[in-house]
Amino acid sequence: MKAKKTIRTFYAWTLLLVFLSAFVLKSSHYHYVSCHSSHQTEACHHTVVQPSCSICEFTMHKATEAQFIEFVPVIKVTLLHKYIVSMQTVYRPVGSINSHSPPCQA
Repeated sequence: MKAKKTIRTFYAWTLLLVFLSAFVLKSSHYHYVSCHSSHQTEACHHTVVQPSCSICEFTMHKATEAQFIEFVPVIKVTLLHKYIVSMQTVYRPVGSINSHSPPCQA
């Protein structure tokens, strides 16, 4: 039982470190700005952040925008048949009066 708990704890910490490392790397990522030591501020050369920086553009999962859905209920129509209850008389022909009695000797 202790081995299962240790393995689960190890998996939990591993997943936590994997997912948090992506966010830590992205938050600590910066683009170096080089500035030469000169008397003019216009001489500073700033690096341009390219839109194709894989670290800046990284997202763990892309969320889609919620779309509005119009609910249209389905109406099902069935025809109801009225059952007419009438008294019916059933006649059964009688084969023999003593058909269920044991045989008798005469």
